[in-house]
Amino acid sequence: MASLRDIKKRVASVRSTHKLISAMKLIAASRFRQSLRLLHLARDYEKSLAGVLRTILADKDNYERCAQHLPQYFFEEDPSKPYVICVFGAQKGLSGNYNLAVIKEALALEARSRPRSCEFVPMTLKTAEYFTKHRPTQAEPLAGLGHFPTNATFIELAVYVLEHVQKWYANENVGAVGVVCGKFINTLNHDVESFDLYPNRMDLLTSHDSAESGGNTPVFAGGPGFRLVEPSVEVVVEKILKRLALSRLYKAFLEAETCECAARMTMMDSSKRNAEELIDKLSLQYNRTRQASITNELIEIIAGTAAH
Repeated sequence: MASLRDIKKRVASVRSTHKLISAMKLIAASRFRQSLRLLHLARDYEKSLAGVLRTILADKDNYERCAQHLPQYFFEEDPSKPYVICVFGAQKGLSGNYNLAVIKEALALEARSRPRSCEFVPMTLKTAEYFTKHRPTQAEPLAGLGHFPTNATFIELAVYVLEHVQKWYANENVGAVGVVCGKFINTLNHDVESFDLYPNRMDLLTSHDSAESGGNTPVFAGGPGFRLVEPSVEVVVEKILKRLALSRLYKAFLEAETCECAARMTMMDSSKRNAEELIDKLSLQYNRTRQASITNELIEIIAGTAAH
């Protein structure tokens, strides 16, 4: 039977752990609120860019001009070249099964992409640890990404990643670049999504036929279907596509951060409740042991008095 001193030490240890868990939950909640606010803004911004792009390319002449002058955004991927998969998982531990779900989706994307050769580019520390250990020949950490300071913003990281992706395409080293990241739904639920960054497989680079098949024609100040694009359609579309790629990378970082913080908050909340239950159980055990000890002492005193 445990002594009162042992039980008291264990209660103190659990209380200390409880305080640490509470502090970690508060930190995760603070990061979660900040990343969620930025995530909503990033989603709205991406939606606006996609809407402008669809509006411009809904015109037959605009679409044909852009397809002619910007073939790198309209071509199909080359299956003979590697398919690079950028994986956005968790930066730290204690985030439940979130990082495992992202890795499973990345491996599933590789299976769906066969027989093409795939290379993984982990963007976060936990995913880098996994792929470096299990896929050392297929995992290529992005050079320099780990040397950014801890206070570096996600937009700085996104700009750096996009520069590398554009270099890969300029050198014709890759056939396509995909992204696997979390998708925040709510605090208790999050999903994992994958999409192609290059070539862009969103329903953006669709031909004018989709607009002629019954879609709503945008109305502008110049009348139905009037569009004025300056300085030229090709320049504007190219800038929008580059900004859209940057926006999607930035959003991927935010999605990963938000999902990680939400998962850590949920896990810390569960751990906090378990610690509180353990404290109550140990306190009850301490009181019972103490009461039993007092009762035994009283019995000994009464027995000694009766003997005299």
